[in-house]
Amino acid sequence: MSRSDIVREDGSAPPLVIGVGACAPHQTEIDPLLMRSSFVVSDSFAGAKVESGDVIKSGCEVKAELGQIVDKKGRCCCCCSCSCC
Repeated sequence: MSRSDIVREDGSAPPLVIGVGACAPHQTEIDPLLMRSSFVVSDSFAGAKVESGDVIKSGCEVKAELGQIVDKKGRCCCCCSCSCC
């Protein structure tokens, strides 16, 4: 775990970041600006609010839970209007 950001927003084309992120409230791995400007998905809304330093410190909105995005066969459900399909 890192105590400083590993992935940072640099103003270039929007990146696709698939990360586990920090699992403790005092830790971060992803730049807060990148978190706030991204479509953030978590395994749990409740867990992200109390366990994810990246979510807590950035103040970003978790837009969906992973189960809302991916069906049980690993396919996108498109319930989030993410334009991925």
